[in-house]
Amino acid sequence: MKKTFITALLSLTITIFICGAAFAENTTFHAQGRTVAPGIFTYFKNSYSYAYTYISISNITSTPVQCKVTIYDHEGNDQTSRGHVYSGEYVNGGWTGVAVSDGIFEIPAYGTRLFTMDDRTQKYSIFGHATIEWKSEDNKMSKALVASMRHYGHAGSAGTTKSGGITINNGQPF
Repeated sequence: MKKTFITALLSLTITIFICGAAFAENTTFHAQGRTVAPGIFTYFKNSYSYAYTYISISNITSTPVQCKVTIYDHEGNDQTSRGHVYSGEYVNGGWTGVAVSDGIFEIPAYGTRLFTMDDRTQKYSIFGHATIEWKSEDNKMSKALVASMRHYGHAGSAGTTKSGGITINNGQPF
């Protein structure tokens, strides 16, 4: 009886470890490259007072890559769900949306995507940083992306517009 109990407990333990490893594999983004984008700043007070952060990310390879952007606020909380990803021209007041799941989206070969923090549905304020990660089916690839960040905003009803931009990773591929 004791031997049967120990065997059953051991089998259960092994099953839990195997299932746990399989679950962890599905939820982990195994990045081949990564960089940090400091200085995320975005808020929305009303249609006359707002600031948004735009991150332009370009794939410089002949292979599609999966990209993951994670936004952290001043307390280190994940704010990625407030972001949107776009491609294409700005037409009729907007860009074409790209499918995103937990900040993960595809950038085609030599393509560019725009990750934005421009939520206009509620009052909020976020300042912090972002991580930009990528992976490819080509395991030998070591650098695939370049990126820049732009801040854009409007201050008050007088119509004062503010804007500024920086390169991420000193403009070097990562």
